Amino acid sequence: MTGHDDFDRTLAGWFEADALSPVPADGLDRVLDATRGRRPRPAWLAGPGSYWVGETHDASSGVGLLRALDLRWSTALVLLLLIAALVGGAILVGTRLVRPTPLPLGHLGHLAYALDGDVYVADWDGSNSVRIADGLPGGKSGCGPAGYRSTIWSPDGRYLAYRSGLDQVSCPSVGTVSISDPNGIVVASFPGTGDALSWSPDSTRVATWLDWDSQTIGVYGLDGMRQALLTLPLGYGTGRDEDPVWSPDGASLLLSLRGGTDLRKTWELPVDGGTPRPVPADDPRSRLDVGYSPDGARVAYVDEGSIVVAARDASQPRTLITGAVTSGEPPFWSLKWSPMGDRIAFAAATGGPTGYGSVSDLRLVDVATGAVTSLDVAAGTDALHVVSYSPEGDRILFSRIDASDVRSLWSVRVDGSDARSLVSGTDFADWQWQPADR
Repeated sequence: MTGHDDFDRTLAGWFEADALSPVPADGLDRVLDATRGRRPRPAWLAGPGSYWVGETHDASSGVGLLRALDLRWSTALVLLLLIAALVGGAILVGTRLVRPTPLPLGHLGHLAYALDGDVYVADWDGSNSVRIADGLPGGKSGCGPAGYRSTIWSPDGRYLAYRSGLDQVSCPSVGTVSISDPNGIVVASFPGTGDALSWSPDSTRVATWLDWDSQTIGVYGLDGMRQALLTLPLGYGTGRDEDPVWSPDGASLLLSLRGGTDLRKTWELPVDGGTPRPVPADDPRSRLDVGYSPDGARVAYVDEGSIVVAARDASQPRTLITGAVTSGEPPFWSLKWSPMGDRIAFAAATGGPTGYGSVSDLRLVDVATGAVTSLDVAAGTDALHVVSYSPEGDRILFSRIDASDVRSLWSVRVDGSDARSLVSGTDFADWQWQPADR
């Protein structure tokens, strides 16, 4: 207890000494006078959270509000910054929700084409060409052209599929379909014939007729193994002149076939081996010339001589261009959507007989407004066919057939400028699409 008593007596002594210390009577007045005599801070600095002794305080000001809310100016500043960040974030998110999401685009890769029985890969403009497949030029009478043809890139741009011509010794016979990389290294081959090859939307399968006279179609994978064998409906396929086309969902093949009465009908053949079913006449897929938008949600087709755009299920049809059928043939063909889905390129007859091989010019139609632009690339002297757009959507690849049946490949900007001759002597070609990261 002695230690505690000594500590208590020491504290009592300190308090007594402090109480007896004299305090100047005018101490407070001298402090106030010194404060008033100091030079005030600028208003912009003194404003936030303080005011000077002796000055009138405006309680209605922002500072007064802070004092009324019992907030320090630094705390209020943090709250204001937080509110600004929340508002800015909401605006940014709202903008992203309202803005349409652009389709993923790539860039233009190589041009692949068939010429004199060979397959070439070149720069997009036809320069620096390299032969990657050596075929047989010429052909035996009645067998059709020999060598390679029907060059087409897979949708993902990784592989190239092309078909050899018929065997000129044992005509008619079966050709060979080859799948190779851009350097010509063959990764798979299998039998097949016809004019056009058809890649599945996911770039994993190729569909082809098995031989010229058969009524069967083979579906092959990238390893060359046959995955499906599809048979045409009874009575159809006689005198066929069409090749199979994949449905947008990759679940079936579509074919336009003539029956025994020469009546053309479009059939859908499920790849899983289901029963073939006719496509209704009011279904856009039954048209000879039909094109799907890049997102697959819309379809464009020619109906009674007019270009019509509708939803994929044929609902909400809208006529873009009004035309008329003459000589039994439509005035428009080769409908191709732009990569962004805002325009459609097509060939239009310019007078005289209409149809796929007629004298024509190249045109664009704006899907939203229906405004038509003529690119005037043939001056109404040749037959034109749209092949494809570049992935960037700024150029169009098309073929020309002149009055002497000379075929050539061309490219033009979508505004009609910079028309270029790429390759002469062929109209079998395709542009490669490459992802943006390659």
